[in-house]
Amino acid sequence: MRSSLLGINRKTLQRHEKPKHKPMGIKKEAEKKAAEFLQQEATQLPDQKRVSKKTGKSTLLLTQPLRDLHKRFEETGLSVSFSTFAKCRPSNVKLMAQARLRQCLCEYCTNVGLKLLTLNKVVAAQKVYTCNIKHERDAVRISSCSATNKNCAYRVCNLCGVHLLDEHTRPLLQHVMELSWHRWENKIVTTNGKQVNRKVLVTKRGMVTDLMEELKTEVAFLSGHLFRADWQHLQFKQIKDVVPFPADTICMVMDFAENFTCMYQQEVQAAHWHHELVTVHPTVTYYRCPVCQDTTTESLVFISSDKKHDYHAVQCFTIKALQHLREKRGLTVGHIVQWTDGCGSQYKSRGPFSDISRAVVDLDATLERHFFGSRHGKGPSDGESAVVKHHAASAVAAGSVIIASAEDLFSYCSNSALNKQPPSEGCIHFLRSFFWVGERDVKRDRMDRDVKTVPGTRSFHSVKSVEKNIILTRELTCCCLACQTGDRDCISTATAGPWSSHVLRPDSHQQPTQPADADDVQSSGPSAVTEVQFSRLSSSVGDDVQLATAAIPSLDTIEKDQASSEVPQDASAARFQYGSWVNVKFGTEGSKQQAKFYNGMVLQIDGRDIQVTFLRNRGSFYSFPVSEDIAWVSAENVECITPPTINSRGQHFFP
Repeated sequence: MRSSLLGINRKTLQRHEKPKHKPMGIKKEAEKKAAEFLQQEATQLPDQKRVSKKTGKSTLLLTQPLRDLHKRFEETGLSVSFSTFAKCRPSNVKLMAQARLRQCLCEYCTNVGLKLLTLNKVVAAQKVYTCNIKHERDAVRISSCSATNKNCAYRVCNLCGVHLLDEHTRPLLQHVMELSWHRWENKIVTTNGKQVNRKVLVTKRGMVTDLMEELKTEVAFLSGHLFRADWQHLQFKQIKDVVPFPADTICMVMDFAENFTCMYQQEVQAAHWHHELVTVHPTVTYYRCPVCQDTTTESLVFISSDKKHDYHAVQCFTIKALQHLREKRGLTVGHIVQWTDGCGSQYKSRGPFSDISRAVVDLDATLERHFFGSRHGKGPSDGESAVVKHHAASAVAAGSVIIASAEDLFSYCSNSALNKQPPSEGCIHFLRSFFWVGERDVKRDRMDRDVKTVPGTRSFHSVKSVEKNIILTRELTCCCLACQTGDRDCISTATAGPWSSHVLRPDSHQQPTQPADADDVQSSGPSAVTEVQFSRLSSSVGDDVQLATAAIPSLDTIEKDQASSEVPQDASAARFQYGSWVNVKFGTEGSKQQAKFYNGMVLQIDGRDIQVTFLRNRGSFYSFPVSEDIAWVSAENVECITPPTINSRGQHFFP
């Protein structure tokens, strides 16, 4: 119409018209969410060489293909094109293909990935592209109804299972050919005249069916393994991102970094073989800003000349961190939430559990410690260690500083731009502080913390303090609003499991100690836990915990039980030791049913009781089940047997 009135060609008129802009608010919001989503899905790299020289940020690595992440992002309800989603990737977030030398990987995921690498090569050679399995998570997806359903992940569901992998690769199984693939396995090697167990990469050979059988065995375990890792990371994100952060609660993410190696810019040849090592332990802390309602992130970096990475050092670091937050930041800390990996000597064993149980006395606060999924514990603390070591190494390379000892590293970090303190007026929400810990600051002569191992320790992902030598444990963590506030029952009990109470019994090898010190006197009765702290702890865990705490005996009763439970090992159990292969009899005398016998290996010996992990009878051979079958049995029903012959597939053959 306008072109005919004006006498101008329609296309020419459209070319000079002002383009109509679409509203950008929704699109910008989706792009911002996409960038945040990619940062959350990436894994921190502790490598100091992968820290940006421009921004000083640590590098994050995506563990899944970008197209798979785009599909997951669209499931959240926000829609952007794949090209826009790819452009939203932050500069410090790298793709899987951009990884230079990937280290510190999960061996379970890596072993499955190595098999899929060989399998996909065969798929391409035979041109049966419908059998392609992209990565380990794709293998779990194919063999499960839902990757987010616990029953499917733990292989309880009757509708799914690893047999679906056979159906997916059926056209490929028709081809008869010999293949070779790689696998990480334990191997005994001789080092300096001693035989040690090392993890090595071996080459295996077999038919396509052999590869698929090994793949199905590993995927059956991998589904639960990834479910636990994803669930724990989801719970950590949930409590970290809560706004406003609880006023009297702090959240700490801690882990030992790889020791910093002191180097020189101009180094003589003789000094090359004698580099000093420095312990670095970052603790990333989240708490409510005292000035506003926003969450403050403060990195507390502990530098020490003490080379022992154990739970004694962790306890020393925690005490110093709380002292700093209370005195320097003016915080009122009544509850501590810690997130770590599952290292036994540092965070997850009988010694650390004893420290957790005494948190009210040692730290003047209740404590709960949660553990990331096994071999998936990379978090903010690893990124902080990379940043600190990168800046120190860059300063040495530039010749501006000499770092020859732990004291030199602490002095440099404290006086450099790495040390970020709050301004005199206003507030900032990222801080970084450094602390010096000498070798004499770490107390290791703590015989009162020597307790017996809690059965099932490795399966716990959540531990809470109650009082001296009493803890609560849970299979998985839950950080729902009900668990944070404690005003109603947990909504994820079916997934996370119920709480269980455990009494930590003194180790039988513990030497008699001097009369109780002030701390023991203060914690010798129920008054060790204040009324407010105990009511908060019992209410925050719902009905399951209230039932567990109601059954907790008093300390006097515990001490009497412990005294009566110290039964000396009798002759019937003396013939067993850790690693002995045994045959266990199950059945009651006088019963019409015949007794049954099961083979297994000894784990622990406690007086007349023996803890055994049992094998599963597979017909012609025995093997350990995917879910450990562990039980305490009486030594009277146990007999030693000849050790089995074990092949490379983990099959046990008894003579």
